[in-house]
Amino acid sequence: MKKNLSKALALVLAAIMIAALAVGCGRNNNNDDPPQDTGTQNNAQAPTGGGNDVTPPPAPPASTDWVRPENHITVELFGPHSVGAIGELGGWFGKMIYDRFNMTINQISAADGNNQLLWDTRSMARNLGDLIIINPEDLDDVVQMGLVMDITDMVDTMMPYYTSQFPAGLARARNLGQGRIYGLSTNVSTQPAGAAYVDGLQISRSPFIHQEKWLAVGAPPINTLEDLPGVLALMQEAFPYTENGDPVFGFTMWGDWCAHDVFFANLIWFDEMYGMRQWGNTGMIDPINQTYESVFDEDGLYKRALRMFFEANQLGLIDPDSPTQMSDTIWGKADGGQVMFSWHSWFGAGFNTEENVAQGIGMNFIPIMDQNILVGSIVPDGRGRAVIGIGSGADDPERLIAFLDWLSSPDVFQAVHAGPEGLTWEMVGGEPVLTPFGFEAGMHTQAPTEVAVPAEWGGSDFMLGSWRNFNMILRHRGWEINPNTGFTYDPRHWPSMGQAAASQLDVTWQNHFNSAGQTDFLRENNMLSSAPVHGIDFVAPEMSSDLELALTSIRSITRPAQWQMIFAADQAEFDALWANMITQIEGLGWQDLVARDRAHAEEYFALVNAYLAGSN
Repeated sequence: MKKNLSKALALVLAAIMIAALAVGCGRNNNNDDPPQDTGTQNNAQAPTGGGNDVTPPPAPPASTDWVRPENHITVELFGPHSVGAIGELGGWFGKMIYDRFNMTINQISAADGNNQLLWDTRSMARNLGDLIIINPEDLDDVVQMGLVMDITDMVDTMMPYYTSQFPAGLARARNLGQGRIYGLSTNVSTQPAGAAYVDGLQISRSPFIHQEKWLAVGAPPINTLEDLPGVLALMQEAFPYTENGDPVFGFTMWGDWCAHDVFFANLIWFDEMYGMRQWGNTGMIDPINQTYESVFDEDGLYKRALRMFFEANQLGLIDPDSPTQMSDTIWGKADGGQVMFSWHSWFGAGFNTEENVAQGIGMNFIPIMDQNILVGSIVPDGRGRAVIGIGSGADDPERLIAFLDWLSSPDVFQAVHAGPEGLTWEMVGGEPVLTPFGFEAGMHTQAPTEVAVPAEWGGSDFMLGSWRNFNMILRHRGWEINPNTGFTYDPRHWPSMGQAAASQLDVTWQNHFNSAGQTDFLRENNMLSSAPVHGIDFVAPEMSSDLELALTSIRSITRPAQWQMIFAADQAEFDALWANMITQIEGLGWQDLVARDRAHAEEYFALVNAYLAGSN
């Protein structure tokens, strides 16, 4: 920890969703999606309220010693899959931290995005940082290496917020540390176990399409995944170019996300739209029916998606740059209106400018009617998620413990999700209400905007000054209730909002589908399910060197073969390429890899069932 360093006001953005998705491939304990619940429910229901009625204690006063100018500290925050930004946090949230703790947060992240390599390098140097975000499977290693402090006594005596509000998270932390606490659970919740994790507005992993183009061609129904290319072809024919003269495509694809896997991110992303979840290196699981399916099953979902992309290319819908482009080139195309389909609510959301949505133009959820979208469900203890610990070399662990407890408080949760009281919102007649600046800052939408912040509030712009770290202590947004106000932290659900958050784009959607929103539509049509989508802190054993070698060899065959199939000249070539690929990988030990993942899936299901039985 370095003392007396100047407070910077610059924060270089790195999109949180990139960090999230980068870790969502080839792992059983993905940290990019909603937490699992303690039970499954085929028809996800909206939560009815918080599950913890304990009134939080008042905020403890900051130490007078901390705020002395000579006691300023800069704290390094690091984790292999956690940091959504690089550099020192300034702006309005940085000012909140600075004013209270005389502390600056320096968020460490690899410039090339390879945080795992940086993690390994810093581990070898025995310096992971001052605040360390740790995946559960790595906790034993960092403890054995002496890289993280035992914070048990400090947690018990110096964290009134966390210990009173998140007892389940505290119990999990002790369990992971075999009775001691080396890391606090993140992504904990006060909602009841089993509630579907949805924010009531949009579901990230679901089909988003240019709504105005779809309506303009007659709003043809998309009854199955196989109907999608035909509908997009009608839209492309009617709107072949953007206003800037750029060609419009149904899909743009890229190969660097999940590049270490045998499959493509762009294909595996249909999993949760059809009630599945990526599992290991070879397949998907159905967490409700507790089954495993290889990505290369003849009648499986993955081949169905691969065939759909082949048919889309036959119609000229695939961006020809797809086989060679990297993820750093896709945003301009999506946000520029060149791509008509997205697997996520956020990809292409940059096209939904204030001007566009006011005119009813933009990407919006358009249902594929044979889907049953899988969402995670609430688990109060943050099970399966990262923990945050204090590095063994930290100079002022007591101040860091106080900071973590402050980060656990309702006041901070409210600021994270609605901005600081007095600037973006205020209490009026006992209810929270956005200020004009709050609307300008985008608090009524999904994300803050780049609007200048007054100097007395920290300066910079609002988005740059927000707390952008991926691993929050409280599960973000949705239906979490602020016990101090009695209303959600999420301003989009405040009664004072009324229709203020509904753009013309949304109103048009509501009128067409006769539904209040996406989650309402899915529930009304029995198309939404919730289930455990993470391991119950399940950690797969390391792969043997023989299987690692087999996986590398198989990947070298499957990845180019799949591009060739998508761009095949005809069905006969597609079928021949598929058959040849299967023959080759079968000879390299594919079934051994499948057997390994299938066995781990069974272990995972057994853990889930044992946990469920113990919680009833």
